[in-house]
Amino acid sequence: MRLAEALDETATAVLRRMADSHGLPHDDSATRSELLDRLAERFASPGLLSSLLAGLGADERAVLTLARANEAGEVRGQLADRDFPGAAESLAERGLLFRVFAAAGPLRGEVFAAPEEILALLPPPLPDSGPPLEDASPPAWERRASDPAFSLFCIASTLNRRGASLEADVRAWSEEPGGWPWDARWKFLQHLAESAGLIVRQTDGALSSGPSLTRVLDDPPALADRLWRAYRRDRGFLELAQLGLAEAAELAAPLPLRAALLEAIEDLPAGEWLAVDAVSAWLERTRPNVVREQLSPRGLVLAESLGWAQLEAPLVRYVLLGPLYWLGLVGASVDGSRVVRRAPLEARAADPCAWDGAAELLAPPRAALGTLLDAERYLVLRERSRPSRYHLVQAHVATALGGGGSLAECRALLQRLTQRHLPAALEERLSTWQQRFGALTVRPAVLLEGRTAAELDEAAADERVRGFLRDRLSPTVIEVAAADALELAAALREANHLPRVDAALRLSSDSRRAYAGLVDEQVLEFLLVSLLAFASVRPERLAELEGSAALQERLERQFPPERLRDLRTAAARLAGELGSAPRPPRRTARARRRRAP
Repeated sequence: MRLAEALDETATAVLRRMADSHGLPHDDSATRSELLDRLAERFASPGLLSSLLAGLGADERAVLTLARANEAGEVRGQLADRDFPGAAESLAERGLLFRVFAAAGPLRGEVFAAPEEILALLPPPLPDSGPPLEDASPPAWERRASDPAFSLFCIASTLNRRGASLEADVRAWSEEPGGWPWDARWKFLQHLAESAGLIVRQTDGALSSGPSLTRVLDDPPALADRLWRAYRRDRGFLELAQLGLAEAAELAAPLPLRAALLEAIEDLPAGEWLAVDAVSAWLERTRPNVVREQLSPRGLVLAESLGWAQLEAPLVRYVLLGPLYWLGLVGASVDGSRVVRRAPLEARAADPCAWDGAAELLAPPRAALGTLLDAERYLVLRERSRPSRYHLVQAHVATALGGGGSLAECRALLQRLTQRHLPAALEERLSTWQQRFGALTVRPAVLLEGRTAAELDEAAADERVRGFLRDRLSPTVIEVAAADALELAAALREANHLPRVDAALRLSSDSRRAYAGLVDEQVLEFLLVSLLAFASVRPERLAELEGSAALQERLERQFPPERLRDLRTAAARLAGELGSAPRPPRRTARARRRRAP
């Protein structure tokens, strides 16, 4: 901001007081234009600004030093008045600072800005050497680092395994150098993952893996970057709240405060061990207002009684040993006294899993985690550790197959995890299971029973009834699809029969209570094909139906890959037919009013 621009934006009453302080002649009849001309002429006098700066007191000089240290040449009014009462106001009366009001930006509220001509005469801030480096890094066994990909994998694995306990999975091996409660890391990462769309909340409130989580878990650098960007823009997480401060949301806006802290911490040298207390002392010396500049007016009043050791130091420690440590950007010593900035993650090949015995799978923390998450439907987790231990059990595999999995998918996932062909004994076991799968089938059905074979034959001969019947199980029993039970009963009544309907089926007249019991696989296939076709032809309308994407994802998980490919092909044909069919003309509002009775 140039001096001429600052004068032009200053209120007339302030210009009059400024003219008085410089002894310029004027009276109440002087116009704004005259005041500006006289002040501009005064400030243009050679050596005036230098002489004004030379005559400043210590407090006034300190306020200008704060403005010079800020890139924009600004200092927040409340902070200046707190440390140097009246100094900023005195400078503004002489035209060395100009009062502005900022509703956004790094500084908000009443701000005093120094024009460029003043800043050019002030000595530059002394270069800072940075916080003192540690003489030696801690031994390897004392270092702690967090892998956000593996941590998020643990959360997703727990969500996918019904009845699993995250505490039982992770508490035995995870440690917090900052001394936080065991679940602090997991709540933070789960919140970020939900904010980034990696974990989604279903309509019933339950959390589950998002559609892109598996792919991103196999790319740890991309996952770390996505979580980092989610943290920088997340408004729902409040660092001040983690310090136990009441009404933290009213003390400071989360994003500007976080941005200021991260900008300061990013100046730390990479790869060098630093004492946390030394980092805090360095920030207190070089950026004493890094936190208070972001506080609201109410926050400044409430923080008036808190010194650096009560507010800024705990906050700096929390950010270093909390979010930055959990996101893998900072390493720490075991006791949390020292930290080191870690280099950004680089793409690397996944470590292979290994077989231990006939059916024990050992998965290192740097395995292909997305692939491992998919393979967990076929595996039983015995121990979550480094490495994790899984067991391939027939009963668990059978459950996965019954839920839409396939042995071909199981075999392919295990081969990708181990990066080699499966052992012969394991191949033989999978082949045996594949031969036995489907020998017995469990499916929903309704029985149509006749008192005598003749009465059943009479009912089955009617054309209105015949289309609902499947296999004849005995002379007096015929199988009916569960979803057709109520329509069959109605058809029997039309054919002059008086069927007795089981009480459980009569409950289904209230669709909110029991209709799910009448859904069979054929209905699910029809529903999935319809959703896929609808998503292809009119995706914008499908998006308006709440829960449609989650329902589609759940349905896709119920079918093995071979059957799912057939259903997708059928959906593509249906979408092509719907897309080529002419749409009825849209009726205008005037036409609708004309046709209304």
